[in-house]
Amino acid sequence: MGQKYSNVGVLNLIQATEESIQDIEKINNVGLLVYSQKNAYLVPKLNIKNIGQTIMVEKNVKMANGVFKVDSAYLKIVDDHEMVFINGVIIVNVDVTLEELQQKNITFIVNGVIYSPPHLKGAIQSKLLTTNGTLVSYKGAEPKLENGNLHLTTGYLAGLDEGTTLLVNGKVTIDEHVDLTLLKEKIERLDINGTIHYYDFQQSLISGKLSINGKQFIIPKGYQVLSTQTHLNKHNIKRYKQHLIYTSKPIFIDSTVTREGLNEAFSAIHSLSYILCPEGTEDILFEKLTNLENEVFVYAKNYIAVKEETWFSSNFKQLDPQTTVIIQGQLTINDMLTNEDIDHISEIILAGDILVVDESTKGVLKKKINQSFKGEINVVQKHDEQPVTNIGELVL
Repeated sequence: MGQKYSNVGVLNLIQATEESIQDIEKINNVGLLVYSQKNAYLVPKLNIKNIGQTIMVEKNVKMANGVFKVDSAYLKIVDDHEMVFINGVIIVNVDVTLEELQQKNITFIVNGVIYSPPHLKGAIQSKLLTTNGTLVSYKGAEPKLENGNLHLTTGYLAGLDEGTTLLVNGKVTIDEHVDLTLLKEKIERLDINGTIHYYDFQQSLISGKLSINGKQFIIPKGYQVLSTQTHLNKHNIKRYKQHLIYTSKPIFIDSTVTREGLNEAFSAIHSLSYILCPEGTEDILFEKLTNLENEVFVYAKNYIAVKEETWFSSNFKQLDPQTTVIIQGQLTINDMLTNEDIDHISEIILAGDILVVDESTKGVLKKKINQSFKGEINVVQKHDEQPVTNIGELVL
């Protein structure tokens, strides 16, 4: 069996050959397919499902990932007739003159965002062979780039120039107490490839500056944010005293937590994920929840959470009676299951996926599946090679 790939941002076939693709069995979900005219005949030979966009380029095109800066120094040394493919962001610097751009016969192919000073916008547009993204004008200093997690505070804003275009690859959290007047002055645009968390009273200001490729989460005023998956027991729940909490992550409540302890800990819970709690406490939770669509799962005796694991029938046999199994990531079961192997467990909550080796095991598992989630049980042969998933760029 050949190699499988899934969820590929850019599939780069520019230098591909018959030999380089011969071991590829299947590729699912490609955002952008790039190939050259000389090897276009290879594309139909690949088993590719779900392609967002295709671009054909010259074989000698130069590739760049991330941030590519076009400044005066670059234009002085770049060869005429150069073609550059940028997968990410291109920033045209303020020191570039209109004459410099017009004199160079260079071409750009951009999968992402192009930032340009207003007076150069037309000139840079004439250099674009094709683009899968947005051309944005900026004033003043060039856009400021941040990667990873950014906690946007008043102190951070104080270090920015007025009218900054802020580009973030990752997660942005707007501090609850940030100076909104300063934010309005310092940030002209806020472009995010990832996620942003901010408070409801900040929405009117943020939304006017925000462009996002990803998700945004709006936090109610006065709520404490739980930024990671939370496990509550009779000891750590005591830190909460009628708290208002907000979370986009699961909450697991231990069987040692009493109704009284839960009632005293939280005044309200705004959850965008699910909650797993012991029997006899679910009515307290429903009283606290502000999001009526929130899933609350109940376990009878105990539970086990599975992220990325491989199990055999013996793993199920070792579970205590009345255990609830919640699949958060992917569980691979490498042998056959019978009804007797899992009769003693309460149920399986499928927040992720299960891979099994035969149809009969799939049927056995279905009898224990809680139907609230849309995870899948897929049959995969033991010798099948598992797909490599979530790749930014795959070069063949």
